[in-house]
Amino acid sequence: MIQTRWAKGKALLPMLVVASLIFAACAGTTATTAPGTTDAPTTAPTTQTTAPSESAAPEPSTPSSEGDLTPIAPADARLASGPDGGTFTGAFVGPCCVGVDNMNPMSAGGDYEFLHFIWEHLLTNTVAPDTVSKNPFSGQYGPLTPELADSWEVSDDQLTWTFKLHPGIKWSDGTDFTSADVKFSFELCLDPKVGPCYPGGSLSSISGAQDIADGKATDLVGVKAPDPLTVTITTDKPNALLPYNVQDLFILQKASVEPIPRETIEKNDYFRTPGKAIGTGPFMVKAYSAGQSMELVRNDNYWRGKPHLDNIIRREFKDTASALIAFETGEVDYTYVTSDEVERANTIETGTDLPGPSGVNLD
Repeated sequence: MIQTRWAKGKALLPMLVVASLIFAACAGTTATTAPGTTDAPTTAPTTQTTAPSESAAPEPSTPSSEGDLTPIAPADARLASGPDGGTFTGAFVGPCCVGVDNMNPMSAGGDYEFLHFIWEHLLTNTVAPDTVSKNPFSGQYGPLTPELADSWEVSDDQLTWTFKLHPGIKWSDGTDFTSADVKFSFELCLDPKVGPCYPGGSLSSISGAQDIADGKATDLVGVKAPDPLTVTITTDKPNALLPYNVQDLFILQKASVEPIPRETIEKNDYFRTPGKAIGTGPFMVKAYSAGQSMELVRNDNYWRGKPHLDNIIRREFKDTASALIAFETGEVDYTYVTSDEVERANTIETGTDLPGPSGVNLD
């Protein structure tokens, strides 16, 4: 079981609905937390899925009398009302997470939600609202919803998927995000020289994927970028799950990552160095201390609007007992605790315990 401990009264990432699942990928421990937000229902994609227009977007969520947030629609999936400013500090405890020394989004799967503050995907999940009570960790994933891609549809022969990218997205260095970045990211993930890629196995149905995995090719023939805002993905045979197969792939900036030798990418300092790590997400790397911490600063030019929080700090702890002490003294706003520590955690009046599922990676 995962138990999450949030400090009461904290304005928890009001800009990001993903905060309701923040750090949940670090399975096998427990944690505590203040009420988070939940994603809204969305229509399950059939042959085509499109984000609602901005003009039809509902009002952002507002706190209820009990402090939790009401669901918001996919068009506003990261937007909620709240005060500007403040810093959120979370405690991470191994061995659940890869740690701040490896921030490569291609391989640091255990740190999925933290990486999502910096880099994004073509598509992402909603959380089915009828599965969520006051505990954001109790929710079940719902249908896919647009992120960097506004829509996707499959051809009549069920072999070619067309993804239309959201126009006007900028990388954190101010340059345009385009389909070339998407194709590059697929090829990078499949390249054996870069080491294990978290979603790599899910991409095997794409035409030419095996040739790249075998080192026989560098051009992924099944992924094409016919124009800056269009990506097509062709599979060898019909694959109705293709949108779900690609949802975990973080999209990296081709211009800044391509010059890095493939053999050095897995643990390259690019991903943890301020000014080097370029993403499309709501936050950017501000500071890094080896084995200790990482601080993110908000991206004021984020394409979905400026985040409310100024900073997010991730601190590493060697054990849950130390992290719980840090929570109790107010050094961190969030921590995992084990089932053995739940009783003690419940005595901390400044926090709220939230149970959640755990898991074991058998790879």
